[in-house]
Amino acid sequence: TLRTWWQHRRRGESCSSIAALGADKMQGAVEGYTRHFFSLAHHLVTNDREHPPRTLHRRMKEVEKQQAKINKKRAREE
Repeated sequence: TLRTWWQHRRRGESCSSIAALGADKMQGAVEGYTRHFFSLAHHLVTNDREHPPRTLHRRMKEVEKQQAKINKKRAREE
């Protein structure tokens, strides 16, 4: 659906296809695909131990480092 929509966004397509595949009508489909994709990706990373994309992996490592620093500071204070 998304591929068809993208291909028909070019100028010169028929008016009916532009109307049927316009941004307003496709917004729900795009949001639905986005929700499905991210929920599937989240499930694969958290439950099936799949490797996340590099940018997400890098961010996860940064968060883990920050949490480790906070835990070390708390341990020193106690």
